[in-house]
Amino acid sequence: MERTLDDLHEVGYQAIEISCHRNHLDPLYHSDKYLHSLSDKLKATGISVVNLHTGAKDLLSDIDFEPSLTSDSKNDRQKRIDLILSTIAAATAIGAKNVTITSGILPEQCSEEEGYRRLRESIDTILAKSDGTVNLLIENEMGMLVERVEHLAKLLPLYQGSLWATLDIGHAQCTNEDICEAINSLGASVKHMHFEDIKDRVHNHLLPGDGDIDFGKIVKLLSGNSYEGYCSVELYTYDVKPAEAALYSLNYFKRFNYDKCPEAYTASFVAV
Repeated sequence: MERTLDDLHEVGYQAIEISCHRNHLDPLYHSDKYLHSLSDKLKATGISVVNLHTGAKDLLSDIDFEPSLTSDSKNDRQKRIDLILSTIAAATAIGAKNVTITSGILPEQCSEEEGYRRLRESIDTILAKSDGTVNLLIENEMGMLVERVEHLAKLLPLYQGSLWATLDIGHAQCTNEDICEAINSLGASVKHMHFEDIKDRVHNHLLPGDGDIDFGKIVKLLSGNSYEGYCSVELYTYDVKPAEAALYSLNYFKRFNYDKCPEAYTASFVAV
């Protein structure tokens, strides 16, 4: 992680998003000593943590993304809740503003109605046990119960002022949703964004400019809307040369005179 922060500082990034993972910030097994050391390094580089993401696929088991907030077993759902609460505590310790969650994959034989009931019960428990100093965000994630922007738009009004969105524009592109309409429809509910390019609506994260997304149009809309959050470039697919991908992405967005695009380092990036 220290090498990553040094690289980002050298390139010129202002912020980082950390995807919680065993390799660098395990939500369940981090130590106070590690968090203090990470905080010191963040201060030394002047880089802020804008988001801790709890969506790594193997945090809790060898089954991808399981257990989740929509799992069949209440005990299993509690394991995910405990992980998220531990992440919120870590975020507080290092000064991160946001923690992002995902809904989980709807189990077989579970209706959508029951899935949302479990999700809401889980979110209610998390909010009841957190003090509100860290924002709780939920992402539109491919293959999950909350997959589309329309799913976010259904859920977020139930939690005005206590639950927000991490809008992944690449995922919106994959689900054939209009990204600019998505941004306008969610409005101030969006606290954070993921940027990656997508080609032919296939879920493969590409460097900006290598796919079909019109980033100039999106950046112009965000600037006009006075969006105050960050846009993390999520390029875990470039783990072989993460520093090069980081520099390329930053230079790409500098052309639009928009300075809120820090690199999102997911587990594979940090592990390099």
